[in-house]
Amino acid sequence: MTSLILGMRLSLFDFQRVKVDDVDLHTKVEHFKVEVSKKANLPKESLELVYCGNILDDDSTLNACGIKSGVMIHVLKKKGKEIPKPSQTMSEIDIQSLVMAFRALTMNPSYRSSLQKLSRPDILDNIILITPGLSQDPVAISMIQDPELLVRMGDIDTVRRIVELHPALAEAANHIAAAVHEEAIAAPTSTQPTTSSGYSYSLDALSDDDEMDSSQSSDSQPVGARHAITAAQLASALASASSPSPGVSQDSPGITSEMFSQAMQRAIASVVSQPNTAEASAESGALGQAQLTQQMQQMRELGLTDDAVNLQALQRAQGNLHAAIELVFSGAISPP
Repeated sequence: MTSLILGMRLSLFDFQRVKVDDVDLHTKVEHFKVEVSKKANLPKESLELVYCGNILDDDSTLNACGIKSGVMIHVLKKKGKEIPKPSQTMSEIDIQSLVMAFRALTMNPSYRSSLQKLSRPDILDNIILITPGLSQDPVAISMIQDPELLVRMGDIDTVRRIVELHPALAEAANHIAAAVHEEAIAAPTSTQPTTSSGYSYSLDALSDDDEMDSSQSSDSQPVGARHAITAAQLASALASASSPSPGVSQDSPGITSEMFSQAMQRAIASVVSQPNTAEASAESGALGQAQLTQQMQQMRELGLTDDAVNLQALQRAQGNLHAAIELVFSGAISPP
C-alpha cells in the first residue's frame, strides 16, 4: 500500500492538497475515482484525473498509468458541454439586404484588403464568438477565411443556398459586411466630397480610378478637381469666342460652336472609353478553353463529377479553382 497526493482544483481560485493513504496501485482508475469523489464531495462522473499532463483512462490501472507512491494526481472538474445556440433564420428581405450590402462593398477599392484580414486568428475568433452556431460549422469558417468565396455573397441564389445549408455563415456575413463598411468609412478616402446618393458616389470613385490610370498628374487631385478645371476651360473658351477680335465681325458664332462641339466630343469620348476598358479587361480575364478543360478535369479527379455544377462554380469564382471547389463542397451551387 502506498500514499498519493491529490491536487484538487475544483474552481479557478481554489486549490487543495489532500493526502490519500493505503492506495492499491493495481486498482482501476474508475474505482479510485470513487474515493476521490468522496474527498471532493462531487460525483465521480464530473471529475477528471490528470497525471503528468495526461488524463487517466477509467479502464487502466494506476500502476499502468505510471503512478508511484508519493506522486501528485491532479483532480479537475469536467467542463460542461456548451449547448449551441440555434442560429436565427433569415427572411427574404434579410437575404436581399445582405446581397445589396456585399454588392455595395465591391464598389469600394479597398474591400479585398479588408476581407483578407478575416484570416487573422484574432478577428476570426471574434466573429465566431458573436455568431451562434458558427463554431460547429467548419465549412462556414473555411469560407470566411477565403475572400474569393465571400465575394460570391453578392449573388442572391448563392446566398439563398448558404442560408439553407450554413445559416451561421449568413449571420456572420452580416457582421462582416457591417465591419468592412465601417472600415471603409474610416479610411482616408472618406474625406473626398460626397454626393447625394451612394450610387453616384461609387461612380465618382470609379471615375477617379480611371483618371489615376490615364494621367500621373491626377494622383494628387481630388475627385472634384477635374470637373472644376473643365468648367473653367469651357467658360474661358466661351468668353474668348464671344469677345470681338480685330477685323472679325461680332455676329459670327463659328468659334463658339466649334469649341463647344470639341468639348462635347471629348466628354463623350471619355464616357464611351470607360465601358470599352471594362469590356477589354473582362475579355482578358476570361478563361481559355484549355485552362477550363484542365480545371474541369482536376475537379473530376476530386470526385466532383457533375460538370454543370463544376462549370457554374468556376464561373462564379472567376476561374479560381480553389474557390470553385470550396463552393461545390459547401453546397452553395445548386444543380441546374
